[in-house]
Amino acid sequence: MKKRIVSILFLLILVFPMIFSACGPQAEPFTPRQELDQATMGGYDPIIKITYARPWFSNMTQTLYDKGWTMEDNNWTSAIRADLGIKMQLVWSIADSAEYFAKLTGSIASGAIPDITNIHAAPSAYDYLQMLENNDLLTNIWPYYEQYASDELKECYELAGEEVFYPATFGGEIKALCSILGSENDSWSFYWIRKDWLDNLNMQVPTTFDEFVEVIKAFHDKDPDNDGINGNTYGIPFDASFFAYGATIFNSHHAYLNTWVELEDGTLGFGSIQPEAKEALSTLRELYAGGYLDPEMTNYETAVKGGKCGIWPGQVHNGLFLQPVKDKNSNADFVPIRLLSVDDEEARPQANINSYQYYTVNPSCKNPEVLVKLLNYYLYIGSLDSDDEYKKDMFTDENAAELWQFAPVTVSKVGENFERAKKVAEALNDGTKENLKGTDADVYDWVMAYRNGDNSQWGWDKIYGGEQSSEYLMGHYIENGLYMTNKFVGNKSDNMQATESDLNLLITDGFLKIIRGEEPLDYFDVIVDSWENMGGKENTEYVNDWYENVKG
Repeated sequence: MKKRIVSILFLLILVFPMIFSACGPQAEPFTPRQELDQATMGGYDPIIKITYARPWFSNMTQTLYDKGWTMEDNNWTSAIRADLGIKMQLVWSIADSAEYFAKLTGSIASGAIPDITNIHAAPSAYDYLQMLENNDLLTNIWPYYEQYASDELKECYELAGEEVFYPATFGGEIKALCSILGSENDSWSFYWIRKDWLDNLNMQVPTTFDEFVEVIKAFHDKDPDNDGINGNTYGIPFDASFFAYGATIFNSHHAYLNTWVELEDGTLGFGSIQPEAKEALSTLRELYAGGYLDPEMTNYETAVKGGKCGIWPGQVHNGLFLQPVKDKNSNADFVPIRLLSVDDEEARPQANINSYQYYTVNPSCKNPEVLVKLLNYYLYIGSLDSDDEYKKDMFTDENAAELWQFAPVTVSKVGENFERAKKVAEALNDGTKENLKGTDADVYDWVMAYRNGDNSQWGWDKIYGGEQSSEYLMGHYIENGLYMTNKFVGNKSDNMQATESDLNLLITDGFLKIIRGEEPLDYFDVIVDSWENMGGKENTEYVNDWYENVKG
């Protein structure tokens, strides 16, 4: 009898799972937590499951611990389920970039990719988008974008520029959407000038390139730091990485280093070998010959932070980078100015495209429109007031944790910081922050802290402190479309990969020789000829074939 009971129990253990499996999973009804725009964020009833893969970042680890979250179960995934009826199932997530792309490569080879895949970190993204296309693992997302994209999402991509779609364009179809990252934040768009040095020399902030050159010379020939010694300071830094930050001087001459630009005939040309670059080299050559560029090539950070260099060609957020100068010398002060042009045409800072990562949809996904809805939803949550119950612990918290990173997909608007700068400037003029919320109010507080005597907040005042702050000044570039964006954003040909190192070395070494006077200015023409013969001509042909294809 005992054996019979055991046998029956064993049989039941085997049969019950088969019964439930045969019936299939029960549909889970969906009751929306809040009413959203049905045309752009309509929920799913019953709830649907969407698989996805994404990277994660080291700064997320502490947040996971503090809040008891997981990468799959957190405030973002819970809200998406509650508001949209979408259960986000994370199939894999890896922090290390090399391991992430190794996993992605294997997934592409096997065809086992999730519904939505995050192709992280351009320009590596370009190669993997091509791999997905070669394996028929991309969906034409554009029809779903046109049908479901909110006005806010459309505005994001319109401001970012059509170039953000180029890496994902195959056969005239757009097969991925990207996360927008305003490249203006990384562009070398400003000259940060020691205002206290200008005051010591009774000089005004320069408004023309000729005046700018006069400041460079005065910062060396005279005694701007009042140490009683002439000639022991420099205007602009000059070291081994000069062709990164020093691109500003080239941009003032309408030349764009290591950037593919559209020429007058509509074709793309490599900016470093265009005639305008020769003109910039002529200016730098004269400055070096006059002793205005440091022949010892002292590290730029050492020179500027050490108080021996008075101009920092830099980025919009460099007020924070320069804070140590203020900490060391309370009288020190920098003022940001936009790049100055050598002629009547405005100077245009060079920049990369406004994309950060790409999101693809598996052709087997039954609801490809979900990607567009998730992007709409991210913008919707971002638009809510920081104290709104639905935004709580979604973007940041009292510990300044970057909670937005837990969203399965993200997108932002080019010029967000400029919009913040305008709000803060208005509040500063009004003398109250009553109309500011969230981060805007925080920034106002940091600026006011400096103005009330806290020198440690000086950098924030330089970035957001009114109409002469860097973020406010940056708005002129954005509103007038002045950023010169690199037009080639595709995967590199075999020849480009094989010749890139030698071609870069050719230009860098050749330019330095011209600047130092080791070769005549016309040596530039030799560099151009060598560049074309060493593979540059073939690369140009490839780039233009790609450009013609993506533009249709």
